[in-house]
Amino acid sequence: MTGRVLRRVHMYLGLFLCPWVLVFALSSLAMNHKLHERAGYRPAEEHAYSRTFEPGTDLHRIATSVLADLDLVGPYWIDRRRSDARQVTVLFDSPLRAARITYLRDAGRVRIERREPRLGSALVSLHRGGIDSEFPAHRLWGLAVDALAASMLFWVFSGLSMWWQVKPTWRWGFLGLAVGAGVFGTTVAFL
Repeated sequence: MTGRVLRRVHMYLGLFLCPWVLVFALSSLAMNHKLHERAGYRPAEEHAYSRTFEPGTDLHRIATSVLADLDLVGPYWIDRRRSDARQVTVLFDSPLRAARITYLRDAGRVRIERREPRLGSALVSLHRGGIDSEFPAHRLWGLAVDALAASMLFWVFSGLSMWWQVKPTWRWGFLGLAVGAGVFGTTVAFL
């Protein structure tokens, strides 16, 4: 690849992926500073729920059914600390519609506690998307994250290649690489 083509691909790929890099950077900051843990839940709203499940029904089957009946499609986790024979608590994860849903078996009711909308929580939710999800939008998000990771590797190697082609920058470049590698190695050693 010629130097001119390499610079153009490096630049336009970076411009195209700016939104994903921005979300990745901001969500990493939100996770690192635990901004997502500060979001609470709004007071619960309860509704009658007529569907019943046989004793011993798999918790995931119950959770999927309850979420589907509430028109909530997306990733979720079962809060096993709050789930037992009388209730099943599901944490529905969505950047804009996250909620804690509790199915109260004996009462035939569903309690919905919506998470307060906070930027940190929404960013962390975006950070968690994955290619192994059963939901098409999340698989697409996972592919975008893979493309971003591949692009970052390309940026590293294309940046090194462009630096290497300009001899007057070698001295400062080697210094930057050495200091960066030293700081990285020292940090990893103390983790």
